[in-house]
Amino acid sequence: AYINNGAFANCTNLEEINIPEATVMIGASAFKKCTSLRTLSVPENCHVYDSAFEESGLESFVFPDQEHVPSRIFRNCRNLKSVQLPEGIIEIRDYAFSDCRQLCAVNIPASLLQIGTSAFENCESLTSLLFGPDVSFPANCFAGMTGRIRLYPDSKKHLNMLSGFKGTYEFPADANPEYLSSCTYFLEKEVRFAGKYASADGRCIIVDGKLYAATLRDYDKKQYNFPKGIVKVMDHSIMMKAYGNRNATNLAYIFFANGLEEMGGAAFYADFRDDGSLYTGTYPVIRFPKSFKRFTGDEVLYSNVGWYAVFESQVPPELGTYRLFDSFYDYNAHIPCKILVPEDAVDAYRAAWPQEASRIQAGGMDKFLWWEPYE
Repeated sequence: AYINNGAFANCTNLEEINIPEATVMIGASAFKKCTSLRTLSVPENCHVYDSAFEESGLESFVFPDQEHVPSRIFRNCRNLKSVQLPEGIIEIRDYAFSDCRQLCAVNIPASLLQIGTSAFENCESLTSLLFGPDVSFPANCFAGMTGRIRLYPDSKKHLNMLSGFKGTYEFPADANPEYLSSCTYFLEKEVRFAGKYASADGRCIIVDGKLYAATLRDYDKKQYNFPKGIVKVMDHSIMMKAYGNRNATNLAYIFFANGLEEMGGAAFYADFRDDGSLYTGTYPVIRFPKSFKRFTGDEVLYSNVGWYAVFESQVPPELGTYRLFDSFYDYNAHIPCKILVPEDAVDAYRAAWPQEASRIQAGGMDKFLWWEPYE
């Protein structure tokens, strides 16, 4: 038996239907826009095609035994709350669950290998999705989704698939943290981290003393104290918020605890996705503790806002031929970028960092107001 393409499409008053056990196919758009249909049982060996239940009134569904979840099959099913997927599903195709705003439960079978474009877009109520290490994703397949996601970043996936995701990202305990490099730009300001390596406030991922990711885009207090135990800050790891006007609450002071030794290139980056203009508000101050020893990359403070970098060590950290600030400042001298060092170490810093000599002057945290000590 077959239910052909569009067989019951737009039957808005259809409330109940009995699918015979002999049915082996439900065609594309067969029950599309059947808005009064709340429940439906499909035989285990039946094959379901694209958009079969799109915009229907289904509240729950047990998927039959097939290898993929078709494109748009549940798209915009506004009453759908749960879907049970069988082991053996290897792919969830494009827009399969998009705009299912009440969907709160979908199990992910171990057999799954591929997620399609916007598959879970705008699933606002979905509480948890846990993916294995072999699943591949396109960009933006979780845009508008909240809740919790565990997935494995790697060189093929990156974290750009979390662009638009506004929930909690659980970094798996057995994942390779090196693949987090340069991924923070794709994370929305609402994202928090969870799992073994997440900081208590959910803003940082720290593995074996290395800070791989930190999200401060929405931080609304004047001072942020990075968790203790950080020895090295990796490249492109810290996403700052862009700065607003002087009347806004801006992050002004950034502290690392004593024990920090090393920082990579473009470690700090300000995000201008919310507004593409240049901001002239509070200029952040970052304190490098006495333990700090070296920079390992160029333009560490990489953003279009001014900086004050305060060094407490008498011995200049290694900088080599790198620039501490983004070269943007060469053309915008009105934006302050100052390097403050102990008074009796000014000459040593200028000699060690000739490319930054004009920015180096005596000073410390006592130059600034309203900060709280952190060790």
